[in-house]
Amino acid sequence: MFGIPMVGGDICGTSGNSTSELCSRWTQVATLFPLSRFYFNATNGDSDPWAFNDVALNTINFSIRVKYALLQHMYTLLF
Repeated sequence: MFGIPMVGGDICGTSGNSTSELCSRWTQVATLFPLSRFYFNATNGDSDPWAFNDVALNTINFSIRVKYALLQHMYTLLF
């Protein structure tokens, strides 16, 4: 659609317990995806950003802020 694939990943994975490193890296990659979400499954451990250590939380926070800064540019590319 308009040359930009509307794809995104499930941040923190979909199976097994996620580590803080995995979630922070997935969040950094998802900064450049048009769609992304934090995935939570009742059988998995916590995958919420605040469930990890402070370093991971700061990395996730920065990545989300960069995503919102780039959002206007991404929306401009859609048209």
